[in-house]
Amino acid sequence: DVDAKVLLHEGLLYTSSADGALFCLKPQDGRIIWQLRVGGVNDVAISDDRLFVTGQGMLSAVDLKNHQIIWQQDFDTPELSAPVFGENYLAVVSTKDKLYMLDPISGDIGAARFIRKGSFGEPLVVDDTLYVLSNSSHLFGFYVKDTKHRSKRAK
Repeated sequence: DVDAKVLLHEGLLYTSSADGALFCLKPQDGRIIWQLRVGGVNDVAISDDRLFVTGQGMLSAVDLKNHQIIWQQDFDTPELSAPVFGENYLAVVSTKDKLYMLDPISGDIGAARFIRKGSFGEPLVVDDTLYVLSNSSHLFGFYVKDTKHRSKRAK
């Protein structure tokens, strides 16, 4: 029972298992190239030779070249959306109550915004606007103009 999407990048397949393992596979024969435990994986996204994975309220950045965890951010929330990328930031939404914008290089949180009842959907970035459909049936659009990052701790 895995609610994750599968991602194909540069001829390799990235997916997860229900027991919290992240896998890199050869799609031609299913051979496992590498695997990594990241504490429960739901969704994966790739940007700049980094794989970003969410699961069990945690966001992890993994180096695609050496298959090592670069940083992890624990949001102390039940689940997170798939990561999405804007210019100089990535965003995730908790299923509980907040939208977070982070520096994809360091994992530092630049902004957190209360979203009543959270969101089970994926955020969407179009130009300078970040859209979130909340579990309270509201569609939010956030114009993103500054992505200065202040802290690495989730609140």
